[in-house]
Amino acid sequence: MVHSKTKLWSIDYIYTLTVGLIVNIPNIILMTILPLFVLSIGGTNSIAGLLTTVLTMSALIFRPFFGKILDNVGRRMVLVLGLCLLAVSTIMHVLSTNIILLLVLRFFQGIGLSAYSTALGTILSDVVPAPRISEGIGYFGVSQTISLAAGPP
Repeated sequence: MVHSKTKLWSIDYIYTLTVGLIVNIPNIILMTILPLFVLSIGGTNSIAGLLTTVLTMSALIFRPFFGKILDNVGRRMVLVLGLCLLAVSTIMHVLSTNIILLLVLRFFQGIGLSAYSTALGTILSDVVPAPRISEGIGYFGVSQTISLAAGPP
């Protein structure tokens, strides 16, 4: 049952959706063009796949760590740390013409992704009223799907 008197669309909720959308679009763009970039600097399809694996594994390894520190250090601090790591490591891809550097960048990008996504999901659960949590998470999922659709083109 939806409680119509409980406000879902607060400014904090809108900010959370916006941050998720804005951060995910460049990540999706990078995911689609990185294999071509790797090939252009002399890498192989296997190396391109390894870059995705490194990102995924570092995000997986660090997620429990960030989950534990969210309550101790604060959600905003973990979110900012993750966003900074993501931004710097993503921008550094432009300067990279070396496979080893790309592997290191993807590792740090995975750490940033882990911090950012763990913090943003927790913030989302904090700003959405309990009676509307399913609806709020649903709209968040839609915003993530929009980034998947908007990034590649």
